[in-house]
Formats: sequence, structure tokens, C-alpha cells
Amino acid sequence: MEATHLVLPSPLVRVRLLGPLEVSRRLPDGSWQAVERKAWDKGTPPRSVFKRLLTTPGRRLSRLAIQEDLWPEASMELADRYLNNAVMVSRQIIGKTLVETIGPLYEIAGQSQVWTDVDACSALVREAENQGCTTPEALPLLEEAFRYFERGKCLEDEAERWCHAVRADAERVQRQCHLWLAHGYEGVGKLWQAGEVYRTMIHALPGDEEALQSWMQMLARHGKRQEALKCYQDMKDYHARRGSRCPLDKQKRHSQSYPLPSQRRLHKV
Repeated sequence: MEATHLVLPSPLVRVRLLGPLEVSRRLPDGSWQAVERKAWDKGTPPRSVFKRLLTTPGRRLSRLAIQEDLWPEASMELADRYLNNAVMVSRQIIGKTLVETIGPLYEIAGQSQVWTDVDACSALVREAENQGCTTPEALPLLEEAFRYFERGKCLEDEAERWCHAVRADAERVQRQCHLWLAHGYEGVGKLWQAGEVYRTMIHALPGDEEALQSWMQMLARHGKRQEALKCYQDMKDYHARRGSRCPLDKQKRHSQSYPLPSQRRLHKV
């Protein structure tokens, strides 16, 4: 079952902001045509302006705010040229009526016309909360959001300061989605799938101590102590290969905040 009632049925444009930017336009016959990278005028300014507007609350931002976010060191003349060209290219790609000028502001049409995976994930997780967070009714919603998040990091090809807060918000939604999905899978007895969600969390957000602890605690609750120990060792090996430290190596310092079954208890039959 898919939560298709949350993914609006007939947007004109579909934008993937998780992972590499991907824009598709709906054709008259209902099929989708991907926009080739060369359509962005062989430059990053149009793509960056497009993403900056799409990830702003309300999808509306002033010329000055865009210029300060994207080209803080550029002269006003150069920043104006970049922005004018970027807006022109964006209109050519998604349609002039979908990128409006409102006084000193630019605005991209809402989710019903220009669909983005980031906004879809937020809507799916909110609806999952309305359905009880970890209930069987919430699982299809969380699974759909999980599939979108699998594509990659939000704004992965952007490095400017403005994108950090946007990326942090997306990661917060992703983390909540994964936690509820793992707990939901445990609730219906799908322990392996719950473990894979925890594994994805740890790989996507290295250093997530709570995810590793929750995974081990889940296995211990179901009498799978050896699997819990193997999970811990696998994560230690994973972090060692990356030259980082396994989060639970800090357990002594945080044991009051996040109690875990001790290794001695895990070893007991």
C-alpha cells in the first residue's frame, strides 16, 4: 500500500533534491521527461537559485537575500547578472508561470504544481505521526519516505553556507522517519527489516549513538544476544575502516543517559 493521497497526483514538474538534482516535466500524455543537465546553461548559478527558492519556506525570497546567500563576495553588477540569468533559465525549464516575480521577490509555485521529494517526505512523516507514528497504518507512509531518503543527502552538490540549515532540517525528518519505521517493524515482528533501517541510519548519519543502542536493545529484548554483539562488532569494524570511533565506545561517559544491556548480560544464555 502506498500513501498516494499525499503525493499530489498531477504536478507539472517533479524535482528530486535528495541526492543529485533531478528535474522532470510532465508531458501532455502524462509521461515524464527528465531535464538534461545541459539545459541549465552549463553553469551552477541557475541550479543553485532554483534550489534556494525551492527550499525556502513558502518558496519565496527576495533578490537581495538570494544574492547574499549565493554570491556574498560578488559585485552587485555581477550578482545581478547571475540572478537575472538564473531566473530566465529556471523559467525556460519549468515554465514561466511557475516562477513569479512579486515586487522585489521571486516565488516558485507550490507542491501541487512543482513537487519536491523533500516536501513530500515532510508531509509523509507528519501524516505518519497522525496515524500513530509506529502503527501498521503509519508504516506505508514511512516506507514511502524511506525510499525517497535512500536516494542520497539533501542538496548533496551544494556547499554554500545557506544549505547547511536546509540539510539539517531534512536530516532531522529523515532520522525521525527511520526511528519510527524501525520501531514499527519491530512491532509487527519484522526484526531483520528493523535492523536494516538502523543500519541505514548509522551509515547515513555516522555517530548516531541512539540508533546503534536502539538496534542492540531491540535484539536483546527478543533474546538475540549474540546478534546484538555481532551488530556492535560490525559497527566497530565499519568505523575502524573509516578511521572514526564507534559511538558506543563512549558508552561509559553516557551510560546514565542511554542505558544499554551490558556485554556481560548480552553474553548470557
